[in-house]
Amino acid sequence: MDTLRKVAGLKSQATRYLFVAGSRVPEDIVPRVFQCQRPTGRGLDQRLERAFAQLLQQHTRVIIIGTDSPMLPPTMMRMALEELRTTDSVLV
Repeated sequence: MDTLRKVAGLKSQATRYLFVAGSRVPEDIVPRVFQCQRPTGRGLDQRLERAFAQLLQQHTRVIIIGTDSPMLPPTMMRMALEELRTTDSVLV
């Protein structure tokens, strides 16, 4: 859950969502800045595609960061935010 803490700590006005597969959202470890959602789709590719589509209906720009990257440095996350100046989505 290091990735969640890093994203929660970013100095940004971004709305943060957490897509959680499975039967239960681990509320005790999810920072309160996240809005929890259930992903839809069979495989990871379909869940990512649908998450992008859903979020781009509500927001003009989207970054999706996988939680399987606990060593991802905050500088990479800030770079992703900078990339949104020239594109509508970033996958980290």
